[in-house]
Amino acid sequence: VETLGAGQDEIDVIHIAQTCVLVTTPGMGDEIQALKAGLMEIADIIVLNKADLDGANTCIKNLQASLSVVSFKEGEWVPQVIPTVSVASKPEDIKGIDELVAGILKHQEYLHTSSAIDQVKFERTEQELGLIFKDEVQKLIFKGLRGTGKKRKYINSIIEGKNDPYSVVEEILNTYLIRKKKK
Repeated sequence: VETLGAGQDEIDVIHIAQTCVLVTTPGMGDEIQALKAGLMEIADIIVLNKADLDGANTCIKNLQASLSVVSFKEGEWVPQVIPTVSVASKPEDIKGIDELVAGILKHQEYLHTSSAIDQVKFERTEQELGLIFKDEVQKLIFKGLRGTGKKRKYINSIIEGKNDPYSVVEEILNTYLIRKKKK
């Protein structure tokens, strides 16, 4: 699974993937961005690709330092930082791929021997149900709005600054779905 960017939506990948590999490159400041975005906490393996470029050693040290401030419980998986060179002019200059595969297999072994796989399966199933639920509710609501002109009215009210998206969704849900009143 590949995600673009480092926003909150991309962090949801943890609920569908058994092993989450964060790939970064030296000189991009990605290691700092990853830390800020919370990606260090979800990465099972951190790959520094293009490890033959200037700044790679510093980047590896920064990534390892970032990991050292994360609290891991005893017996909990601690992410590895694996440097790789995946594209090179000579095959013998490609490095770290075997180590990456070994790291992924080691993480899979950890999941299955520690029973952590049960939590991964639970979270994946919960995420899948949530995504299906969101999709079906959206279809139901949009079907109810079809032909009424209200969808355009709601969208225009947001564009014109009269409403924010959350207020519009709240109004739509109150109008088109039966909701229990808060006590």
